[in-house]
Amino acid sequence: MGWTRVSAAGDLGRSYVAWFLNSPLLAPDIIEAAVAGDEPDGLSIATLRRGVPVRWDVQSAELS
Repeated sequence: MGWTRVSAAGDLGRSYVAWFLNSPLLAPDIIEAAVAGDEPDGLSIATLRRGVPVRWDVQSAELS
């Protein structure tokens, strides 16, 4: 989907989504996949709004 389409689909500003994807909150592999448009099925605006686990290995396991 890519970060531009994620921002449009979630009615979020592109700058917010870009900030979130550039923040240290998400695991690097998840960020790379989202930017490439190949994000995990479990990654959604609703998921990001609820919050994600702090540990990157747990994020990858839960969002895959």
